[in-house]
Amino acid sequence: MAQSNIETLDIYEESKKIGLVSYLTLIQHYAPQAVIYADKNIQDATAVDEVNKSYIFLTIGFNSLINQLSADMNQKNSPSRYKKLNTYLKDRNGNKKIENYYTLLELIEFHFMKLYYMNDGSSTQKIVGPDEALAFVGGVPYTIYKDFKAVNTAKVAALTTLLKELRLKSLSEILPKKGKE
Repeated sequence: MAQSNIETLDIYEESKKIGLVSYLTLIQHYAPQAVIYADKNIQDATAVDEVNKSYIFLTIGFNSLINQLSADMNQKNSPSRYKKLNTYLKDRNGNKKIENYYTLLELIEFHFMKLYYMNDGSSTQKIVGPDEALAFVGGVPYTIYKDFKAVNTAKVAALTTLLKELRLKSLSEILPKKGKE
């Protein structure tokens, strides 16, 4: 059996393999750290503005996905769309019933990748390391598994609550106020 090397682990791709909640959790934790890092360490104002712009568009797509998925699950009183979206994220096999989510996923992917690979001449690994990433991604799937043991209404309520807790914060909530020092 081959040993995994935590140094070369692509936490972004691994989070997708685990599922939707792990993917959203990684983005929820990584994206604000990238913005804070850029604000503190990148001197070029245009580059910082680009990071902030990417974060704003990421937030719009991210929160729209969470809100729409939650509303759809509540309307149908079924977690089936969550399950289909979870499967799609893992294997990218299309499903007609969740096509309306694809654009949001592409928007999220595009703007998150801009943050994930932002380059100031140094490694983005200092923003969040593999150990921290695995720590906050690891416990969530078991929580989801336990919640799926409940009836459909409880499943939908639990997923909706969990998804809503994953919303990204606005820039004003994560960046320090300028001039108030």
